[in-house]
Amino acid sequence: MSLMQAESPGPSGSGWTPRPGQTARNLWLVYMGLAALVVTAYLIAGMSL
Repeated sequence: MSLMQAESPGPSGSGWTPRPGQTARNLWLVYMGLAALVVTAYLIAGMSL
């Protein structure tokens, strides 16, 4: 390993890398959770959907 590479700031090439499928699934879960929360809040407040 060269000195320049060892001393450079920032993320290294190794380590954790996100999986696109898992990220998409997590975003959909957050979206659906928030949508369900809004629908519940509307129903509690007596508003129509």
